[in-house]
Amino acid sequence: MSGGELTAAQIHALLQELGRRLQKRGIHGDIKLVGGAALILQGIGNRPTADIDASYTDKTVVGAVVTDMAADYDLAPDWLNSNAAAFLPENAGWVELEHLDGLTVHAADPQTLLAMKIAAERDKDILDIARLLRRLNITNAKDAVDLAYNKYGEHSIPLSAGRDNYLIVVDDALDAATTLKPESEE
Repeated sequence: MSGGELTAAQIHALLQELGRRLQKRGIHGDIKLVGGAALILQGIGNRPTADIDASYTDKTVVGAVVTDMAADYDLAPDWLNSNAAAFLPENAGWVELEHLDGLTVHAADPQTLLAMKIAAERDKDILDIARLLRRLNITNAKDAVDLAYNKYGEHSIPLSAGRDNYLIVVDDALDAATTLKPESEE
């Protein structure tokens, strides 16, 4: 699976294998996906992702399994990581995607993903923000920025750049949304 970018099929296969390996160890894990993997598995765009950002239980055991799988499948050592967990809003919402043998998979809901993508304010996330705005039927920047502040709180560290900055980010995404194909074609 080397090559760096993970598709929906590869993410799904890796999560199934992770579940099988956890079950062999007598553990049922719980994983909460954020970022690109959460978008892809909910059908919100199809841009491959370099890794699977998640929050998960049993960090020591999961970490050992992730290391083994990285070696077995020629994956980056951090193909599954919790780096983005620090940026989760306290009132993040979750959607259960699958209950696999050995693993329950949740993904951040579209509102939470939108708040996180706005807070990250990365150029590479503009199309993801556009897709989330479309999914949530949000057509103006103020509503999107209000949603982000409702998720994080008015004085949160992730949204420290100020409302005006995030309004510009969302306006850019709204402009980009005009170039998107319908979801059924993506």
